[in-house]
Amino acid sequence: MTEQTGPSAPIRCAGCAFWAHFNDAVGICRRRAPRPDTGTDNETVAHWPETFAEEGCGDGVPRAPDTAPQVCGDCHYWMQGNVQRGLEPVNFNDQPRAWWRRAGRCTRHAPLPLATPGARLVWPATHASDACGEGASRGTTPPAEMHTGET
Repeated sequence: MTEQTGPSAPIRCAGCAFWAHFNDAVGICRRRAPRPDTGTDNETVAHWPETFAEEGCGDGVPRAPDTAPQVCGDCHYWMQGNVQRGLEPVNFNDQPRAWWRRAGRCTRHAPLPLATPGARLVWPATHASDACGEGASRGTTPPAEMHTGET
């Protein structure tokens, strides 16, 4: 009889490669890239969820030198409207003007179909210094399915 191995135990946030800590107890989870969401303006800003150090999940990856999140400013999926001026919103929502100068949009995920006809989706803005665990360096080629549209 062979021994079966089940899924590994969840990685605690404090030990995860994608957790950016504010202090020893609280931080933000940057495992996933922001997804487009319904909205009416292009001034939506991505906010990563806060978690406690002792929490964890099955998508966590142990912190190691080669498992750092991909920085948005060097990500294949990040698009900055005007390289000199960044994004130029009418209202600045919860970010200062200087933040928007180094902002762009994460296009890692296509929108999912919606039940509401004609709903408008917006891609949240991220700062060049933000990061996530789903990015790809501009120096690497994205997976083949990103080029062919195949699933």
